[in-house]
Amino acid sequence: MIREINRTDKNFFISSCEDFYSSPAVIHSVPKQNFEKTFDLLMDKTPYARCFICEKDGERVAYFLLAVTYSNECGGIVIWGEEMYVKPEFRSHGIGREFFSYVENEYKDVAKRFRLEVTEENTRAAALYEKLGYGHLDYLQMIKE
Repeated sequence: MIREINRTDKNFFISSCEDFYSSPAVIHSVPKQNFEKTFDLLMDKTPYARCFICEKDGERVAYFLLAVTYSNECGGIVIWGEEMYVKPEFRSHGIGREFFSYVENEYKDVAKRFRLEVTEENTRAAALYEKLGYGHLDYLQMIKE
């Protein structure tokens, strides 16, 4: 079952973020207070982010964090797959496919583009994304903090 995150998911979300940010899915660590801020924003129903939880037999097994933005380039709303974390023992059970199907259906009449990032080391995730129809976007990303 996939559902919107709620207040009872806080401990699961925080611990899953810690696991996610210590994995090859990311290139650097993130302070724990960022996870707390994100959770608080999600609970305040920010229009810029949503998070979905996947449960199997009543157990929380995954989360999918999305960011919502507008792009002049594609002429509409872009849904960014910011983070997808699946507990290791539940990987390769179709949860990633289920998440993407759910989100793409949820935003089918709203989004002009779905976008995500993947590290070169995260080959399993990249293979899944390619199977789901995602292609490479040859931009060099730059940031300023």
